[in-house]
Amino acid sequence: MPGRTVIQWDKDDCEELGILKVDLPRLGMLSGLERVFDARARAQGAS
Repeated sequence: MPGRTVIQWDKDDCEELGILKVDLPRLGMLSGLERVFDARARAQGAS
């Protein structure tokens, strides 16, 4: 993706610096979670 900046920090370095490291799920995982929640809602009779 043009213009995108990616910064990667090692979890141990973050801990040493006292900063919080947050890992964001990839889009594929988010899509999978959405399908699971949709299937659960259908199984429980919600739409």
